[in-house]
Parts: sequence; C-alpha cells; structure tokens
Amino acid sequence: STNAFMLCGMGEQGMVPTIFAYRLVDTRAPAVSISLTLVVPIILMFVGDFEMVLGVDMLIYSICLLMAISSLIVLRVTDPDLPRPYVIPVNTFWLCLVFAPSVLLCLYVIATSTATQLLIAASFFAGGALLLYGMSDARKAHPEWFEGVKEVEFVQPADTLFF
Repeated sequence: STNAFMLCGMGEQGMVPTIFAYRLVDTRAPAVSISLTLVVPIILMFVGDFEMVLGVDMLIYSICLLMAISSLIVLRVTDPDLPRPYVIPVNTFWLCLVFAPSVLLCLYVIATSTATQLLIAASFFAGGALLLYGMSDARKAHPEWFEGVKEVEFVQPADTLFF
C-alpha cells in the first residue's frame, strides 16, 4: 500500500497522470493506484513459485537501494551546496562507511540471484524505462492528463478507533 500512496501522491502533484490521484469517497483509499500496484505481484504469480517471486522482489529492491545510496553519495560529491531538506552530519568518507553494510548486503543479493531472477528483474527495469519515455511523450501530447489536483484533500482522521 505504500507504493500505492506514493503513486497517488505523484498523481496529485502531476508527476504521473492525474487518474492515479483518484481516491474512493468513503475510505479515501487510492483505488486506481492500488489496482496498478497489484498488477506486478499477479504477473509474478504466473512466472514461478513463491521463492521466485520473493527473489525477484528482493533483487529489484536491492538494485533500487543501491541506486538511491549511490545517488546520495554522488550528489554529495558533485553538488555539495545543493539545498537539502535534511543533512547527514558526517563527511563523505564516514557516509560511505555507514552505508557499506547495506551496499554489501545488496551486492550479496544480486550475486546470489539466479539467471531467471536477473532476467525478470531486467525486464521490469526495461519496461520501466520504456514507460518513462512513453510518459514523457504523453506529457507533451496531452498536458491536461498531468495537471495534478488543485486542492489536495488530506485523509481525515476516523471518528472511532478500531482497536
């Protein structure tokens, strides 16, 4: 559900088509975003057994985590004066040491993945790249799809607690 709410927020900000910002009236749940985030696990169910699905999921997560860590370090070195909403109060050497265990575990996951898992993960990344280029073209052809939500309505707290 975290991915669905991120996709909904991107729709509200106009980063993806605004259709993803649609929420149900009663629960305020992002219906379209939840539906889309269900597609990947359903596709993977037909590819292989649960271990395959779990392996591909961990592989994709590890690669994304490596990209996030490397972008953090590269941006710190190449653009140190960039305004950031938060600061990690160590120099670059210590920052690399802090992230070294995570990087090593991610590399271990990648190294122990099977060829089938690598192929499936690569196909998801290739599909994502194609989707990114397609959305760029769609933004140029149909900018009204990416208008976003003018007034984002936040989820109101429930009247009762469900404990």
